[in-house]
Amino acid sequence: MLLVVLLPTTAAFIESALLQSGRNVMLVRAFTNSLPNNLPPVHSIPNCSTLRHPRASVHCRMAAVSVRSSPATPAPSEDDEIPDSKLALNYMPIAKENSSVRLGLLKHAIVKLAMSCYVTLLLLTIPMALLPLSLISPFLTKSRREKWALHLGEACCRWWLRLIPFCCVKLLTQEESQTPVPSIWTANHVSPIDTMLLLAFDKDLRGRHRRPLKVLYWKGLDRNPVLRYLFHMAGFISVDMADNGNGNPNQYDKKTFKQMLRQSKQAMADGFDLFLLPEGQLNPWPERGLLPIFRGAFALAHASQRPIRLVGIHGTHHLWHATQGMVADDNRVQIQVYPKSSGPFATADDFERAFVKIVGHFGATGKDISSEEMKKLLSGSDGS
Repeated sequence: MLLVVLLPTTAAFIESALLQSGRNVMLVRAFTNSLPNNLPPVHSIPNCSTLRHPRASVHCRMAAVSVRSSPATPAPSEDDEIPDSKLALNYMPIAKENSSVRLGLLKHAIVKLAMSCYVTLLLLTIPMALLPLSLISPFLTKSRREKWALHLGEACCRWWLRLIPFCCVKLLTQEESQTPVPSIWTANHVSPIDTMLLLAFDKDLRGRHRRPLKVLYWKGLDRNPVLRYLFHMAGFISVDMADNGNGNPNQYDKKTFKQMLRQSKQAMADGFDLFLLPEGQLNPWPERGLLPIFRGAFALAHASQRPIRLVGIHGTHHLWHATQGMVADDNRVQIQVYPKSSGPFATADDFERAFVKIVGHFGATGKDISSEEMKKLLSGSDGS
């Protein structure tokens, strides 16, 4: 058992060290799906090989982490009114998805068990991988330590996904430059596993020459000692707000905004990209659209003259729901990186409109809007 735990940890540390030394490491990836395909699921689930796309790479993976624990918030029915005026702006009536179980009973049990094992092993190995870095951190600059910690965290997520594959993730990416432009990255937030999936697939989504990343996260996650250790070693930036349940309006502690802005500006000055979740919390009903969007991403982009990049996530709530926990109804996930905008968004309204119509629609349906409409939204010329 100790050997099983040590192998991914050692591999993660070696991979991170080699990346930092500038060497190109060619790793043989075992893209396998350990789940039997001859079981009779309620809905047919294609093998990974059937999900190929000209600009897509497909992996059988999973990631999970414990996040905001709060009383279950029931999803609204089709006839319910959404009282919050800003929530109504983002509300998109979408046809209800079939609520029946998408996996056969055996596959459902295997996926749920594998998810639990993944979380347990990840929480065990992350501190082990970071411990050597903690010992040598007095001899490193703060920026170098944070970059090494980020690579170690990503490598742990990636290696355990290779050893415990149970989720078929379809990645839709863009051709990235060898000299990437400093950017602000944003995504919708539908499941506790979102951040770990994004860390695991960071190299695939943003390219081999990507800039290091700092994530803005809810300070309440620091109650988990492993997450606190990783986030603080990697220099992630906390945002303080009340734990008032998923789906309810965010209540930010405005006293901490100055510190958050100061840390964000310092991160950009140190060569990091920023990653934000504009909804600020888990969305319990993504099929109905986004929660209220907070415009901090636009404020940071406008102040630093950086473009905003959009990332859409679909399907992770079928693995781990915001309020219902590990449901494992379906193991298909899609993550898409959208093209660069032709220029910075002129106003916060332009950014919010593009995020809601592009990312919100993809999060709800797993499909994109028309390419013409997307071009208009990304150029900020859609005035609707």
